[in-house]
Amino acid sequence: MDYDEALSELIDAVADVEEHGDAIEFLQNYEGERSGETDSEWEEKYKKLESEYKKRFKEKMAEGTTRADDKGESKSETEKITVEDLDFNGKTE
Repeated sequence: MDYDEALSELIDAVADVEEHGDAIEFLQNYEGERSGETDSEWEEKYKKLESEYKKRFKEKMAEGTTRADDKGESKSETEKITVEDLDFNGKTE
């Protein structure tokens, strides 16, 4: 027996359906809400969060490339090493 069969059996057993119409309507709509068919709020929230995260990711990536450019310039300013700097005689100071 599934949900629909059980609900229709209970409706048939109720003598005055009009008196309990609100409860029956709630139970009929409840199955759709429980399965997620009528709940569309999650999709709107998901799309909103997705767009926010994509925007934040793009900002971080743009910020990261400017930082990388800055670091690249500092590397070109490194100290120049000459052959005399590489001489090693084995003595300790």
